[in-house]
Amino acid sequence: MIRTRARVLPALLVSVVAAGCSQVTGDDEQHAGIGDVFELHGRAEGRPLTVQLPNLRYDFVVSRPQARARQTVGEYDEHWSADPAAGAEFLEIGYRPARTEGDAWALWRPSPRGDLPDPVFTVVADGDRIVLDNDLRFDWLVTISADADDLALEVEFDGRTLRTDLGGADSGIDAFGGTPPRRTTVPCPEQPRTDLRGGVRFNGTDCSVTALSAVPWHVAVGWAAPGRAWLVAEVNVGINTYFTGGDGAGTDYEIGYGEPVYRLDGALPHVVLDEDGRELASRPGDMTVDDVRTVVFDVPADATSATLEVAMDYTGTPEDDEGQRVRFRLRRSLPLALR
Repeated sequence: MIRTRARVLPALLVSVVAAGCSQVTGDDEQHAGIGDVFELHGRAEGRPLTVQLPNLRYDFVVSRPQARARQTVGEYDEHWSADPAAGAEFLEIGYRPARTEGDAWALWRPSPRGDLPDPVFTVVADGDRIVLDNDLRFDWLVTISADADDLALEVEFDGRTLRTDLGGADSGIDAFGGTPPRRTTVPCPEQPRTDLRGGVRFNGTDCSVTALSAVPWHVAVGWAAPGRAWLVAEVNVGINTYFTGGDGAGTDYEIGYGEPVYRLDGALPHVVLDEDGRELASRPGDMTVDDVRTVVFDVPADATSATLEVAMDYTGTPEDDEGQRVRFRLRRSLPLALR
């Protein structure tokens, strides 16, 4: 199989485009032209290069430009020459998905967005842009311009393009900057039973917080702005509690709950999500035991720590309309490590 990239060419060259980029010589051999892409017969050989995206890591192998192909070009019966057309060279590229370290899976769950498009890999050689077929069963033989001054790999993922120089010593792409995301359970002290004024007792409750270290991308909000990152934390506050006591020993209270308030170093969340990853403005009726939400904060990309403040009001109203309404405010202040 051969696939030729699409190019914008002057009208005088339309007939050439119709025939493809390759050239055919008098010896009946076809010579691959710039932009031709072939399945490689075998594994690519060259320098390893890693591309770490938010969803997956890819281990690449990229050769040096070759004046002559070291393996058969194209299908065996198509008479492709091992020598490319004049002014062209070959480049071997292979890539496979690999395991991502850390807890990158948490960037994807849960999500109402469905499946995102696969990343698009493009070889850039001077002014030519050659898109690789995103089929990971194959390695590729790519025909590029000879002696290209600008040889790079670009990866487009969810609306952002990342780039690496294929000729540089430190080539590679890492969306996480060398620090894979980690989920950490942050101690959230239980609220014990508490005596209030008037002989009323709040029966207490508990909470839990699981925070993901700052990340450049999350499925609910996409890429953070340049120089920024997302702090994502799941906050669970118990709402299955009650008040007792008061003016009469047998006073029963109807309990109510205010909306929780979340602040990170004083700032409100960028978005609050329910357990299905949908934006949430108020508590749904099916939250009867625990109030569980995921909060996403916009933070500086170089921040290393922050303080999460969580507050919720519990109110008790006497069911017989006798006595005073009571209120308890739960407050928690939790240090989070962003790196």
